[in-house]
Amino acid sequence: MTTRILFIAIIIIISGCSKQQDNKEADLSSIQQTTVIKSSSSPTGYEVKFCYQNPDAKRMRIKGEWLFSSLADGTMRTSTNATPYEWQNGYTLWGTKDWPVYEMSKDQTTGIWSITFPLPSGTYKYKYYIDGDQTDVNDLTGAIEASDPVNPPYHRDAPLSDLKGEDTYSKVYVPYDSFKQNLSRDSSIEAPAKPEDRGTVSFVEVPSNVLDIPVHMAVYLPKGYDPNRAEAYPLLFLLHGGGGTESSWLNNGAANILDNVIAEGKMEPTVVIMPNGSNFSWKRDNIVNSIENEILPYATNHYNVSKDVNRRAMAGLSMGGATVMYTLINRPELFNYYTAMSAPWTKDITLDFSNPILKQKKIFVTAGLYDFVKVEAVLNPESRQAKGGEGSFYSFIFGMNDAGVPFKTQAEEPFGHQWVFWREVLAHISENFLWK
Repeated sequence: MTTRILFIAIIIIISGCSKQQDNKEADLSSIQQTTVIKSSSSPTGYEVKFCYQNPDAKRMRIKGEWLFSSLADGTMRTSTNATPYEWQNGYTLWGTKDWPVYEMSKDQTTGIWSITFPLPSGTYKYKYYIDGDQTDVNDLTGAIEASDPVNPPYHRDAPLSDLKGEDTYSKVYVPYDSFKQNLSRDSSIEAPAKPEDRGTVSFVEVPSNVLDIPVHMAVYLPKGYDPNRAEAYPLLFLLHGGGGTESSWLNNGAANILDNVIAEGKMEPTVVIMPNGSNFSWKRDNIVNSIENEILPYATNHYNVSKDVNRRAMAGLSMGGATVMYTLINRPELFNYYTAMSAPWTKDITLDFSNPILKQKKIFVTAGLYDFVKVEAVLNPESRQAKGGEGSFYSFIFGMNDAGVPFKTQAEEPFGHQWVFWREVLAHISENFLWK
């Protein structure tokens, strides 16, 4: 078992960078382990200074999920695609893989590469790219990818070099300025909680007869967790999407959200288990088999969690959301609360909602306004996203509606298939749906 990885304090990062000028450092008690600077000259009220010490590097670039759009420009196929330097009050983070890449400057004395630019409120993933000979700043061919060495991603006992995909990104949180960002989204629920309000995270391996390898899991225990408490804690299974791991939710801000909603009394203290669905190659029958016969028994044997189905929930995004719907349809008795975010329909899911027990379950389904699982069905009725075709989010909506199975959702928001939306959903269900 490994304990939660703590990030180096912001003061250490800043002291390694060139001296700040007229800006005031952000309050360290509320903004932990980030190079965030409160700045009167920034359009957002804040700037972020990124630093990477590598005196031997010939070139250093940074890439992150900071691309924005005016809602007036946003459609299913268009957006403003504004960079942090072009951000304006009212813009929203926009879902795309074409994140901006920036060159960093080197201090020849210290060997520290740095760059500073404004960002609005939110949680942002970023990664460094070392060297690479291409002239085009966006051409990262030949560059060495690296997470922030003083702000590493969550990971189990494995070398950082073994991490892949989104789990190689570090993350930074930027606060909300109620004056300069008053027309934009307030992401304060994603801020690092006060130290006394933080839960703990560990990584465990669950022996598995379903797989030839153990199931990797991350476990979140709420602040003040008491293994001997008379009343067992409610349990949430939280699944990532395709290509993710047991670290994905953590590396995208879930622990901060959980810490805050619990500290603010908006959700009962809850144990959260995040298994690695990719271990199973997304064979959903194997995932459900392992949950029922391996992971749930492990959880009840090792943690003070409830055995009452009414105190159990399952939530997931994308492929994890499809797994939630598969479980709801095939083994509804395992959980009482089911939340599917941006879930596609896949051929292994039989859209049969006739089981009367489904009408007793608490179900929440949602997807962003510009999510491909719903957009393509609108643009092209003959596409694989359309009703009756593989991948259709609407297949679940129409199926439950036709069978009279009640479910909850939320107003459509201008997001695509992206973490900014899924973080918002996690906060929403924690405050308004789970254990209610």
